[in-house]
Amino acid sequence: MKTFPAQRSLELSPRLYAIAEFVGTTATVADIGTDHGFLAAYLAQHGAKLVIAADKNSRPLSAARHTVLAHNLNDRIDLRCGDGLAVLSVGEVQAIVIAGMGGALMAQILGAAPEVWQSAAKLVLQPMNDAKALRKYIYANAWHVVAEKLVAEGERLYVVILAQNGRRDTPDDFALAVGEKLIANADPLLPRHVAALLAKAERKATGLAKSKSDACAAEVATTLTFCEQLKNFLKNL
Repeated sequence: MKTFPAQRSLELSPRLYAIAEFVGTTATVADIGTDHGFLAAYLAQHGAKLVIAADKNSRPLSAARHTVLAHNLNDRIDLRCGDGLAVLSVGEVQAIVIAGMGGALMAQILGAAPEVWQSAAKLVLQPMNDAKALRKYIYANAWHVVAEKLVAEGERLYVVILAQNGRRDTPDDFALAVGEKLIANADPLLPRHVAALLAKAERKATGLAKSKSDACAAEVATTLTFCEQLKNFLKNL
């Protein structure tokens, strides 16, 4: 196997660095949907004894393999090809990272193997959209959100979620949509986050209003109520 000389620590994007912060120095980690393997390599360089870097497609795994070899980490990173959590055994890792996918898809991935993720100590999740569905799933399965952080990267905002075992009361719909911990901790990017949610909700209401069905009319009313909640919240920030 071809090897490369040792290189300095990887520099991550703000999004990946925020994920790494929530993982911390956990000894065993799974990076589901590893892509180029940058996060896995960084974690292996900063305390993880084993990182299982998995992807369901061969092309990103090939890129990840190059990253692993380039940083001489083949003794700490185990590359696996497979769909979702099917690559893991129960109790195999302490932390599971799923990033860069839609929140609803993440909930489906978790739902396909609850015995696997519930055997871990923590989940670090970074949904690209529909974080509400993901938070709702977490609370419905006797876990809870411990911390959240907003990260700006270019013109886009990302939310990173840390969840752990333990039943807690499910937040209300508004807090599920915005992020209860983001609100409680007054995240510095919260105004920008809420403004983005408002713009998206207003576009949704406009689109739904073009339909004549009763179901759409009810959804329009719900969406407009959410818009008013967001506007009032913004005024008080």
